[in-house]
Amino acid sequence: MVQPVQQTAMLQRPAPPERPPDTRPREALEMPMRSEAWSARSEAKSSDPEWAGSAEEAAGAAPMQHPVPPRQPAFSHQDAQLLDQVVHQALDLTKNRQFAEAERCLAQLASEHPELADSKEMKAAHQTVAICKQLNDS
Repeated sequence: MVQPVQQTAMLQRPAPPERPPDTRPREALEMPMRSEAWSARSEAKSSDPEWAGSAEEAAGAAPMQHPVPPRQPAFSHQDAQLLDQVVHQALDLTKNRQFAEAERCLAQLASEHPELADSKEMKAAHQTVAICKQLNDS
């Protein structure tokens, strides 16, 4: 048999005390953006040679720009076409769950053209085949 639960009085927080109205003059309530001491420090910094090139001066300066050399293609147009063709072939084989054939295709290209083996396209194709193979096995 279940015993009825006794209800206890809920604890209530007392109401916060009311604040008295602020009696300071309006001028004291409005804070200036910079105090007099800050302005004096800023003026001292700008005339001090130790502070030359400070952030205040740099804020108005244009950022330095370094020339970017033109990007040279990593391999020839013919190699790029071959790489594209083999990667697409490997991905098609992967879609058909022929993972061993896709890996063989990529490995053959890497052995015949070692300059293409480290390309980002080849790495991405290897990763794609590996991930799809792993997902298929699970």
